[in-house]
Amino acid sequence: MKSTLKCFVAALFFSVSLSYAQNNIVYKTVSEMHQMSGENFLPLSKGNAFRIAYQGNDPDPFYHRSINRLYTFSITDTVRANNQLYYKVNEDGSIYYLREDSVNNKIYRTETLAPINEIVFFDFTLVNNAQYLQGNNIVQAYSSGFERGFSQSNGNYLHVSKNIGFYEIGGRFGSYNVWTYFIEASVKSNDTFYLVRSPDYDPIFRAYSIPGTIYSNCWHVRFRYICEALVGEYLFDSVSLYSYYKKGNDSIANPRVGFSSYMMDTVIVLDSSLLAQNYQYYYRFEYKDNFIVPNRYYYPASGYNTLTYVSGVTSEGLKELNYKLEQNYPNPFNPTTTINYYIPSESKVNITVYNTLGSKIKELYDGSRVQGNYDVKFDGAGLSSGVYFVTIKATSIDGKKSFVDSKKMILMK
Repeated sequence: MKSTLKCFVAALFFSVSLSYAQNNIVYKTVSEMHQMSGENFLPLSKGNAFRIAYQGNDPDPFYHRSINRLYTFSITDTVRANNQLYYKVNEDGSIYYLREDSVNNKIYRTETLAPINEIVFFDFTLVNNAQYLQGNNIVQAYSSGFERGFSQSNGNYLHVSKNIGFYEIGGRFGSYNVWTYFIEASVKSNDTFYLVRSPDYDPIFRAYSIPGTIYSNCWHVRFRYICEALVGEYLFDSVSLYSYYKKGNDSIANPRVGFSSYMMDTVIVLDSSLLAQNYQYYYRFEYKDNFIVPNRYYYPASGYNTLTYVSGVTSEGLKELNYKLEQNYPNPFNPTTTINYYIPSESKVNITVYNTLGSKIKELYDGSRVQGNYDVKFDGAGLSSGVYFVTIKATSIDGKKSFVDSKKMILMK
């Protein structure tokens, strides 16, 4: 019991943003890509990929279901058939082939290469609102500057451009109303590789509860991946912990520890015999996202951090650690946010959200909590944009300690 208590109490609270390791590629904004020279319409090139997010809801009140996911177009291969060059496209699991007619400014599509049954996929010569036949469907051309696209009779649409490729789809799919957002594109144009990303989906990865001092062989670590996007969890790949023990010139490497969850709360058990021999524990975290070309973030930014091991501290002494209410994340938020707090010993806890006039908006928790870290979510759906306050009131069971604190939260719709 005391050992377990020590493992969880050994969490001091602060947060750090992991540093970003940039890839050696050319980064462009969507507007910059539109101004690039060249006539690669999508552009059609093996390895190019375009990713969007879509979210939607079923308007039927009986179901009221929601979908949030990533949608990816990728050109996986080139194939010659009937003396023509075709580009193999994987559209979120569906395979088809595109052929570029640069003379007539058209793109043709066929579902298979045996047999080839081409339809006009897109006609770049058409003006806005012009109609043409795409297979058995009558579609309407969309043209505005560098953007091109088409909309089908069922209300669905696809936007493409000469220099950015597929970058938006939308409309109504089945019973769902769908909204789409550009995430990223990786394209090769004129022998140069470009990566385009929407800044709205830049992730924040924070490592909480990484103390510089520990009082047992149990090291409490908490991670949070923060992304405003509703598809944020799809943009997470993994976190790795690299570590070793060192005393003087003697170094002992540890196996890599991998984490696959984008919200983690775990305990790393250290080698108490080595710590007792005055070995120091060195560590570094690597976070990898799930973009087309993955980013890697590190904490610390370079080198390794060390833990200081202090022996002989009793669990009673560790109980002197204070209550803590952390800033909500994300902040600003829309419409949900997470609030973390720490209770050093069994207490009666109340967490309530108020508006700027002091009126009670919602009680998030009211009850007893044993010592530990806790998360509670607040959903601002139905509320107007503005400033709100989350307040924690806690009193230890023995009545000897009390704690009150508030944090400002910004709801931005």
